[in-house]
Amino acid sequence: MTFSNLKKEKYHKRGMVFWRGVLMGVGYLIIIVLLFSMNDIEQIIKKLVEFNNERDWDQFHNPKDLAVAINVEAGELLELFLWKNPEDADKEKVKKELADIFAFAFLLANKYNLDVREIIQEKIEENGRKYPIEKAKGSAKKYNEL
Repeated sequence: MTFSNLKKEKYHKRGMVFWRGVLMGVGYLIIIVLLFSMNDIEQIIKKLVEFNNERDWDQFHNPKDLAVAINVEAGELLELFLWKNPEDADKEKVKKELADIFAFAFLLANKYNLDVREIIQEKIEENGRKYPIEKAKGSAKKYNEL
């Protein structure tokens, strides 16, 4: 194995650990969203819709463009971690990018009249079936590799 291959392998493993951390973080964010009452989520969506309506931005917020915006904001979130250890990312900037992602995700759910709590709970249940504790605990493998 060459030095460059060893270096790639090191970064690949470090990247896997990072992504496992990101996925765990997303899991915690999902739990936080579930802790909101449905009324809290509805109020957040209502404020977002009002904000956009006051600026006549709904014309730009079709489902496709909201999905693209989520991806763009997720890219900006990733950029905060580029070439850094995860603990070196600026927490305030992470908070702002996450807020953008949540805002666009809530607006997209609203466009399809989706119940945010319900779809997240369904996804957690689905992932529970895909990743049973006895097979998935401590593993970063995808469900079809367990």
